[in-house]
Amino acid sequence: AVQQAEEKEIRERSVVLVGVNEVTDVPPRNRNNVDCETVLDIFDTINSDSVPHQIFRMGSQQEGRKRPIKVIFGNSHDAKQVLRNARSLKGTRFQHVFIRPSLTTEERRKQWEERQKRRQTQQAVTPLIIRGGQLVRK
Repeated sequence: AVQQAEEKEIRERSVVLVGVNEVTDVPPRNRNNVDCETVLDIFDTINSDSVPHQIFRMGSQQEGRKRPIKVIFGNSHDAKQVLRNARSLKGTRFQHVFIRPSLTTEERRKQWEERQKRRQTQQAVTPLIIRGGQLVRK
């Protein structure tokens, strides 16, 4: 129970960046420095003055796959500020980066299932468009 509470507290003050390019042409000891610089550039782009305590890639490295970056802040306010400002990445050089809260495996699975249901209902509805001033099936 204590460990779960600690994990929850860390998740509340963490965000995950998905879609950040991973450099492989630099020595391993320099990769984290490149990731830190990239994360700080992203935070500058969204006008966030939050200072991360920890930045690291999650998972094992695989060819052709970008690992997510987990960023842990000193408090939950900083994480919430970054999540609030995340939409201002649209139209920037980081528009392919998605910032989400840190979630448990169960929470991620539930959200994935909800997205799948939403996609199925959207596909079930016949798409209509306006052509020549009339509503017609696509």
